[in-house]
Amino acid sequence: MIQKTFSIYQTESTTGQLCMEIGQQHLAAWKKEETTGKILDFELFQFSKLDSTYFATSWQEIRLLSKLLDKEIPTCEIILENEDCTLLPDHIFSEDQLENGYAYMQAGRARVPMTEKNCPGDMLAIFDRHNAVFSIIDQQIPAAKIRHKYAAILYQMEKQDNVICAFFYNTYFICAVKKEGKLQLIRHFNFQTPEDALYYLLYVRKQMQLAEDIPIIASGMIDTDSPLYKTLYRYLPGFRLESPEALQYETAGFREFPLHYFSIFCNE
Repeated sequence: MIQKTFSIYQTESTTGQLCMEIGQQHLAAWKKEETTGKILDFELFQFSKLDSTYFATSWQEIRLLSKLLDKEIPTCEIILENEDCTLLPDHIFSEDQLENGYAYMQAGRARVPMTEKNCPGDMLAIFDRHNAVFSIIDQQIPAAKIRHKYAAILYQMEKQDNVICAFFYNTYFICAVKKEGKLQLIRHFNFQTPEDALYYLLYVRKQMQLAEDIPIIASGMIDTDSPLYKTLYRYLPGFRLESPEALQYETAGFREFPLHYFSIFCNE
């Protein structure tokens, strides 16, 4: 079943750039001004893993519920949010060995690799084009620009040197670590309890040999009155929520919610 979680729109129709993030259990869509990057409209749909397996059906239902996706979509920027991505330094990348090498890294499963080059830190992202989402994109939005979430996170962290960033979804978070300006780690962690999330963050901090008070900046689905926030704030000295620039979110409806809910999707 598709659930529409957020619906924030300008009172007048907008002509901004359309963007989407598609994960295993969510689809976020937003429009932003092309010149300023300000966020104008935002929608978030959540669904089950079974719905994502039959994404063609889910996509049609989402379009019926959406005000941003209900018309023809000539072009769009799409961010794929999943674990099927490998980040490599540019200098060790070989176009000739891409397909065989990526198949080897993915345990021999059928893969159609894509690359996103020239990411911050002289990195590139290699990710998979062999999934149900692409059949819909190819048919209905052939001019879409495809990116991966890990690459988008590199841009979000571009100006940071020593930091742990935690991007919280409902049942997992993405943890990204930079030490002395260099990316050390980026990966998904599933959690069921606040203690699970605390364990993973403590483990990452220890393994990366980071200071106990290193900034740990969280965004996404986390509230200050939640057990998750209270647990992390109590045991992690550097823990805090991201404070996005309010002027970046132009529409009045955003002010009804903490802005770090939205910066997990559209803060780059």
